[in-house]
Amino acid sequence: MKDIWRLTVSCFVAVIIMVAAGTATEPFISVDHVDGLNACGQIDPGAVVKFHIRITSDEFVHMAINNGYKLCGNEVNWTTLSGEMNPIYPWDLDPLVSFPPFFDYGMFIVVFGDGQGCDTIGFAGVAGQLGTGLPAGFDDIAYTITAGPFSGTPGAQVVLDSSFFPPAGTWLWDITPNVGWGGPYTYRFGECPGPQLYTFLEQDPIILKDLADRVLRVYVAGEDVAGIDLSSVVVQGKIPPYTVARIEGDLLVTDVFMFRFLSTWRPISSDVQGAYSISYNVNGETKTLFGDMNLQIYPADLNFDGVEDVNDITFLVDYMFRGGNAPMLEEALDVNRDGYVDARDLRELVQFIY
Repeated sequence: MKDIWRLTVSCFVAVIIMVAAGTATEPFISVDHVDGLNACGQIDPGAVVKFHIRITSDEFVHMAINNGYKLCGNEVNWTTLSGEMNPIYPWDLDPLVSFPPFFDYGMFIVVFGDGQGCDTIGFAGVAGQLGTGLPAGFDDIAYTITAGPFSGTPGAQVVLDSSFFPPAGTWLWDITPNVGWGGPYTYRFGECPGPQLYTFLEQDPIILKDLADRVLRVYVAGEDVAGIDLSSVVVQGKIPPYTVARIEGDLLVTDVFMFRFLSTWRPISSDVQGAYSISYNVNGETKTLFGDMNLQIYPADLNFDGVEDVNDITFLVDYMFRGGNAPMLEEALDVNRDGYVDARDLRELVQFIY
């Protein structure tokens, strides 16, 4: 009987793999990370900032690419704007292979502007007899954009966005007319404020499969911890700490059971940006602080063992067709994030893993 069931599941998965194989990955460009921001994620006066641009390609080789960006600032100026190709790729194949030889007919970086208002920078490359073009499935930091030193009015904003690239025009990758963009990306200009009372989480972003004990620590800094009534500490108003709150050095620390902590945001089958609260009494005064929370979901880890593999497919099949157990967080079953748990989630799961 077990062999028949395994054969049935294998055939079902094989069919889903064939269906999923026809779904193409859409090309996408995003800011992977930024160097030069201060501890508050802002741009200090005099800072030089470097944006690392990630290209995630589709299943095609692209013999020509063209992408333009604009850096804009309202009451903010920068002295120079420049671009550079990622000098080494692919990391795991040949450390002597650089990005530009992908485009042997030329890889051009052109800047238009004067450091005020909006400046444009474009990257364009063409491959010929020797160049391979952008490889199929390319997913890495392709180039960087550096700007600064910055000056201007504290509190003003700096925005990096896609742009028309003169004279080449709009974004274009040979046979692919549309390329996704993660922006606009906005950054505030100005120094971090002085010492202040604030709260933070031990992990940001929160990645559920990294929290093996399902407990997340919440911290409060800048407070007179000697005067805190530890029995008064609550997180999310009605949700008490998983264990008794405690003092560690000059920090107030409390543990929160992850799934109770997240209950106010259910369903959480997609990445979440939200806020949390922590309240306590200090020297007879009640204080409530709020902090930012960023939750990153791994949609294929349904059994929460920290690995996305065929065991997650078996877990979902058992749940859907054999009355198997639900996961610790049932919303995780909504793999395609459409609000339902059905065969489409199984197809998405198989595609993700294979």
